[in-house]
Amino acid sequence: MMDAAARAELDRLRRRVYGPDAGATSAEIARLTELEAVAHAAARPTTGADADTSAARITPPRGVATAPARSRTSAAPLSQTPPATGRSAAAPSERGGRTARAVAVGIVVIAAAAVVGPYLVRLLEQRAPERTVVIEAAEAYTLVRDPDAIVLERIPLETDYDQHLVPQSERPHFPSSGEVNWAFSAGTLYGWEVWLGGVDGVAQPVDCIALRRDDTTRARCVNAVLRGQSALAATLPYDLIPAGDRPAQMTPRQRIGLWWTGGDTGVMVLLADARE
Repeated sequence: MMDAAARAELDRLRRRVYGPDAGATSAEIARLTELEAVAHAAARPTTGADADTSAARITPPRGVATAPARSRTSAAPLSQTPPATGRSAAAPSERGGRTARAVAVGIVVIAAAAVVGPYLVRLLEQRAPERTVVIEAAEAYTLVRDPDAIVLERIPLETDYDQHLVPQSERPHFPSSGEVNWAFSAGTLYGWEVWLGGVDGVAQPVDCIALRRDDTTRARCVNAVLRGQSALAATLPYDLIPAGDRPAQMTPRQRIGLWWTGGDTGVMVLLADARE
């Protein structure tokens, strides 16, 4: 269990290592590694009724978890006789007529699918219209510059994260003009999907962070080369987080923020006061 002094030291060292003004010494990095190990051990959920729910609950992105095995049911005996229906069996000529009609209907259906199919595919690929809320600069800057913000967790990134590109129908809308070069989901946190993306901006590449739940997306995009100075963060106020997914210590006057820092060290998950 970490006391207040150790938690304050951990938050300070995380900003020294992961923040925009990173410049930690080797001793500070070693101390951070030690404190993070203690923090992760303290945050590990227990199996009792009073399990600690204060740590960020991150679930893998879609497609990672394996589907549960289907239960097997015994097959009916092959020699089972179908129940009588009270009607006599059809004559060979009648069965032949039914077969011919079925073949004709099948040909018509296949021809219609060949004509209409491409249009249906394009229609199905289009998601329902999303409501995109663009996180304002003031909202992001007051979060990352808050000295009292508490670091709840850090979401690590793969080294080749910018090589992923999910289909347009699956990813959220990034509020930036240009073609999306890469995008992937970093998992689900507090009931919201966490997405990162790179867009071919008008003048230079743009990096984006987005949080999506149902048909609502909260996102922010900044110039990629200035990500460390431009507070690339998305926030969630108290009332937008489902009651069962909120951190135990969160109050109605606080917000959760996800900050993609200047380096590729990951996404910082912060708990801070709501912007006045």
